[in-house]
Amino acid sequence: MKVRTKNKAEINEPVQQSVQRLALFEIIEQTADLLEDNRQLMEKAATEIISLLKPLLHEESKQIVGLKFRVKSKNSLKEKIIRRELYKQYTDPKRILDNISDVLGILAECRFTSDEVKVYTRLKENFFLMTEDGLFYDPAIPNLYLWLNMPQPQMQKNGYEVFRLDGVYVKEAKQIRFELQIKSMVNSFWSEIEHEIIYKNNSYLPDNEFIRSTLDTLKTNLDGIDNMLTHLASKITPKNESHHMFTDLGYGNFIAMLISDLYMKKMSDSLGFTIDFRKTCQVLGFYVARKNLDATPEEMRNVFFRLSNKFIAVRESRTNFEEQILFERAFQAQNLFSQTLGKKLQELANTDYEWHVFFKMLFEIEAGNCIEDLELFVNVLYKAYSNTALYEPIYRRLDPMKADLVRDEILTLTAEILAEDGNIQILYQEYLSKMMDAIQWVAAYIGEDGSNVDQLQSRREEFREQFMTMLR
Repeated sequence: MKVRTKNKAEINEPVQQSVQRLALFEIIEQTADLLEDNRQLMEKAATEIISLLKPLLHEESKQIVGLKFRVKSKNSLKEKIIRRELYKQYTDPKRILDNISDVLGILAECRFTSDEVKVYTRLKENFFLMTEDGLFYDPAIPNLYLWLNMPQPQMQKNGYEVFRLDGVYVKEAKQIRFELQIKSMVNSFWSEIEHEIIYKNNSYLPDNEFIRSTLDTLKTNLDGIDNMLTHLASKITPKNESHHMFTDLGYGNFIAMLISDLYMKKMSDSLGFTIDFRKTCQVLGFYVARKNLDATPEEMRNVFFRLSNKFIAVRESRTNFEEQILFERAFQAQNLFSQTLGKKLQELANTDYEWHVFFKMLFEIEAGNCIEDLELFVNVLYKAYSNTALYEPIYRRLDPMKADLVRDEILTLTAEILAEDGNIQILYQEYLSKMMDAIQWVAAYIGEDGSNVDQLQSRREEFREQFMTMLR
């Protein structure tokens, strides 16, 4: 048998093997195809989401410039899957797609950076009912859900803040995830610049720190432009004749500044030192504005002259920050909320020094005697907490008399928690907002279908615990 021997050329020739594609690209490609299959559905859903949000944000129409959307491109999706290594975590294309919240992105663009929080607050006011999964929804829009448990604004990797919410829209028995961002025109413009120059640039840059520093300077300049435009808009916007200067937040700040300047020296003269009571002054300034919210322009002029004369008189008088406050009689009120809270505040006026300073200033600025001023102050708090807008689900589901009883029960629980806390922080805006959120939560639960009314008494401690959790 003759055996064939290989020549030298054949021996040195490499063995040809078929080159296979990396397995990870199979699932990446399948996910991209799934996106394309659902693109039309997502675009239609985005249009519907925007049509639902537009009337909801109608009151903020002066802030809102526009609502727009985008669905990720195939290449952008592939890049994100690789960058986040989602192909390692999931083997199912649908699960990968479900775990990218911004495949569908919706932008609520507003005029100025200061408007971002106003638009976000408006969303929180409407999406106050919560599902078992922790998603919030507006009862008038049962197929649109937002995740509102995350603190806002959120910090981005670039060190700047953004109002970013995850959402779910139910359409044709499918849950479509989306990301909602609230950005001012300047921040939206900045995002586009950063995205094009930094985010999409993967080239090695030896002086990358210089580029980052230059962009930070640009961002600072853009923020300055935003501030100037905000100031300009406040000067050229026509004034609403139905409002006057005392209802403006700026007036509250102005009064707070006057109070701080006035009493800083008086405290130094009385004690020989001063304590930080800036927030206390701010509360007093806003209280004066809030107390006169319903006054006519003519009445407001009289209030202004009275305050001016009062400040002149107080400046000339001596204030002793070591002396007890003497009340003319015991606190009296027409409702249980005011009675519970007022009695506690009358006690704290001479046992808690921060309250003591607060009431020393309040009673000197106000026109009545000490107990009358305290009763008026507590009544303003009662009006704020008893506002029927906070209890809208209850009044929508129950007859007015029963709704009033339920509201009074919630108000009593609120007063007990405020009195139990006893810290002057219960007057600060952050605390007030959290407390009102808690009231809305209870009101939404009770009023959801009208059948939970009888549980208010039996589950009172549970509701109290929920209040305390939301206040932390």
